[in-house]
Amino acid sequence: MAVRAATQHPGRITALVLTAGFAVADPVLSLTAQLIAFLGRSGELTTAARPACLSCWSQTELAEPSAAEIDARVAGTR
Repeated sequence: MAVRAATQHPGRITALVLTAGFAVADPVLSLTAQLIAFLGRSGELTTAARPACLSCWSQTELAEPSAAEIDARVAGTR
């Protein structure tokens, strides 16, 4: 719920610390988490931020903003 609130109200939430993950990750989430971790360890932080954002936004949320707005959100996530 905290991640959803942060993505739906980015202007109202300045930081988010998750202390517990999912009990069991589905295969898509598990593969995405592995990719994000690998990219982060490789120093590819902006590239790692893209799938991190993708896993938090709904299809509707992805359809609304322009490419520049998405890039700004990714930069903020980085």
